[in-house]
Amino acid sequence: MKYFLVYRTELLQLLQIFENGACLLNNDKYAMMSLIDESNFVIEEKNVAEQRNLFTLVLGDDNQYNQISPQSSEKILFDQSDGDPLIENSLMNLIHTITHFNIIQNCNDITNLSTIYNRIVQSIKSLDRYSVNNLEELQPLISLLQVIEMLTNNPLKTFRSVIRYISTNINIFQSCQLIHEFIQFLRGEIYQDSDRDDQSIDRTLTKLEAELLRNW
Repeated sequence: MKYFLVYRTELLQLLQIFENGACLLNNDKYAMMSLIDESNFVIEEKNVAEQRNLFTLVLGDDNQYNQISPQSSEKILFDQSDGDPLIENSLMNLIHTITHFNIIQNCNDITNLSTIYNRIVQSIKSLDRYSVNNLEELQPLISLLQVIEMLTNNPLKTFRSVIRYISTNINIFQSCQLIHEFIQFLRGEIYQDSDRDDQSIDRTLTKLEAELLRNW
């Protein structure tokens, strides 16, 4: 009750963020609860399970928070904001989950996906007490979706071609060369399904490649 009285606006913002996330998870209660489950918070380091699929917050004997990234056992100092560490960790888990390949590949409406991503980004940025360090993972995806929507006549068809490419080249964003090869593939797909002139397409894709290199 005290939290609601002091941070009423923030609470409503947080509820809206997780509600938008739930839309991408098909309102799966189990998936949503896993993001805020108490197993994501460990007080004694010896109780940390290795190689978890979500961010884990660890409170050490010195009352210092550390965090373990998904699929890792390495503890790093948690860059704590002014807000509640558990909420910050849960927001990071939300971003990690909704950018997972399984979520993206099941998309049948890229306009809706892009819109929800944008809502989540803007809502998190409007929070005064939370920074959410992995929020930048969403922006390249949003930009990719927007480029496909803007340049192609059949965005969903092109998007599905991109998903098939990613599914067979799962590490495409791990190096500059692989990102460049992806952009070359995307350029070929867009050339086949666009009324835009080649110069306009190339200019847009050059900007996208620069963003992918910067954020991925």
